[in-house]
Amino acid sequence: IETAILSSGDELQIGKFKLVFLLGGDGA
Repeated sequence: IETAILSSGDELQIGKFKLVFLLGGDGA
């Protein structure tokens, strides 16, 4: 169960990074 939570958390972080790159974010 813990691993599932960790994996889901990683997916959320990856999603945020993708949004930043799509927006052409400056790393902010």
